[in-house]
Formats: sequence, C-alpha cells, structure tokens
Amino acid sequence: PNLSIMKIVGYYESIGENVEWYKGILFKHEYEKIYASKIFTFSEMQMLPENSFIGGTGIDFYNRLPKEIGDSKPSYTLYKNCNYHIGFSQKGCRFSCDFCCVPKKEGRPYNYNSIDEILINPNGKDKLMLLDNDFFSGNWGVNLKRIIELNLKVCFVQGLNIRIITNEQAKLLSKCNYKNSSFKSKYLTFAWDRLKDEKRIFDGINYVLKMASLLKICNFLSS
Repeated sequence: PNLSIMKIVGYYESIGENVEWYKGILFKHEYEKIYASKIFTFSEMQMLPENSFIGGTGIDFYNRLPKEIGDSKPSYTLYKNCNYHIGFSQKGCRFSCDFCCVPKKEGRPYNYNSIDEILINPNGKDKLMLLDNDFFSGNWGVNLKRIIELNLKVCFVQGLNIRIITNEQAKLLSKCNYKNSSFKSKYLTFAWDRLKDEKRIFDGINYVLKMASLLKICNFLSS
C-alpha cells in the first residue's frame, strides 16, 4: 500500500468525494483529479492526462502533499485486501549515507505517529508493518513497549540499524513478536549496505542473539 495515496483517499473521502483507482486514458474525462505516485526515478509510469498530479521521490526529493492532505487520516478503501496496519512511527534519519535520499528528503529524525495512531486498518487485526528508516532514533522505547503490551506481530520492513544497537534496545526487541513481510515467519531485517561495516554488523547480530538467549533462560527459570 502507498501511504501517500492512502492519505489522498482519506482527505477526499472526508469532504464527501468519490475515490477509485484510475481506469486508464480512455476514461480520463470521468475524473476531476487524478493522482499518481512515482517512488523511484526508474519507476515506469503510464500516460496520464493534463489534470494529473504526480508526486513521490521519483519526481522530486522535496515535493510534499498539501498540508490538508498530508495531515489526513489514511484510508484503506483502495486496499481492502491489506490485512495489516501500515505506517511510520518516526521519519528522518541520523545518518548521511551517500546512496540514500531519506536525510535529504526528511531531515533529522522526528516522531511521526504513536503505535495506536497507526492501528486504524479495519482488517489489520494484530499485524503491524512499520516503514521507519531509523526506528531506534525516536520514541523506540515507548513504541516497543506498546507493541509488546498489545502482543502485536510487527514487521520492521525497512530494516533496523544493527551497527549501533544498545543493550536496552536488544532486550526489548527480543521480547517482540517480530515477523517477515508476510507475517508468517519469525524474521528481523538488519541493514547492511557497506562491506566495510562487516565486523560491526556481526558484533551487533551476536549481541542481539545473546540478549534473546538470556531472555529465554530467564523465562525458563522464572517458570
């Protein structure tokens, strides 16, 4: 699901407009406005009429939804088959990797939504997909504790930064019911974008595994 499209749908539904997927150029006269999102510069785009609004990083790093749309509650109307909640708990990033546009587009990290504010999909049940690029920079403690408290299945789909993980972060993470993007398997994704980080990556992974093992031992002894 495209979160920007979901916000656009949410805004127009809130003012009483009908929203649907674009049927194609032959039906262009049926629409007052057409919105499209281009995620990457190489993303293919179909031919669109003049009354189209195209956004996304593939068009411009710095484009934004109008404030009244950007502040709208996302709607799952066009994504009825989506069976999980999706959103950001924080945006931005502390790092400036030369291959990544996130710091240029979003700036330094800032809190974006609470976990409860993301849980709005009528069909989402106990599954949560977080899109955060730098999850451990914001209210990670509050967010992880809430995820654990609600017993959510959580997918950190963008990956976590294992290079700088701390004892407290690893301990809380080990208590989460983390899943892959299909929510069928226990799975964590850790970002590894530069070969020179190999030692730090494996040190971090070993650290997380150690915390998970200690937690299992403690739970066994307490039971």
